[in-house]
Amino acid sequence: VGRQRFHPLSNTPDWSRSSRFVAFTLKDTARSEFLYVAFNARWEPADVRVPRADSCVWLRVADTALPPPHDFVPYNPPPAALTASGTYHMPDHSTVILCAAM
Repeated sequence: VGRQRFHPLSNTPDWSRSSRFVAFTLKDTARSEFLYVAFNARWEPADVRVPRADSCVWLRVADTALPPPHDFVPYNPPPAALTASGTYHMPDHSTVILCAAM
């Protein structure tokens, strides 16, 4: 993995002990792939801003808020692309993993 970046829920990152949300992207520079991982341990839902990943489209790999078997999507065949809204709705106490590749 080449680099990582954290993404706050609001404009300012909250690194306090009471924070219940963390999101980050990992970029594999050798393969031009991105992974977006978000954990919402809050007691309320969150609409997260999914970052741009160059000219890639984000694909949902896992969403723990969805009922089985929709909570995890195998990468082969690839999962459906997300909408271009730039946000993803996360219910409380959920985890999301998105993948983008060139």
